[in-house]
Amino acid sequence: FLMLIGSVPVLSQNYVALNTNSRVRTRPTVKSDAVEGQWGSLLLSKGEVHRVIGESGDWYHIVISGFNNTKGYVMKKFCMSASRMSFQQLKVSGRLP
Repeated sequence: FLMLIGSVPVLSQNYVALNTNSRVRTRPTVKSDAVEGQWGSLLLSKGEVHRVIGESGDWYHIVISGFNNTKGYVMKKFCMSASRMSFQQLKVSGRLP
């Protein structure tokens, strides 16, 4: 999923980075349950990068990096495109794609 432009590695697939902390939902609505992790509702941190596998209205359907390919939904307004960002611009959260 990496390619080099010049000497700077960039993501080459459809990824988003969170611009704020965000809960992950089981369906594309705020009324749906949060995805559960080992210690309760899963809260993703600002700067984390996750692969987009679909869209539904104002929501991205993502694969949550580092959680056994768990899938969920995050609101688009809490994300920014990471497909052309270098790793130097992204927070290394321990859960890179």
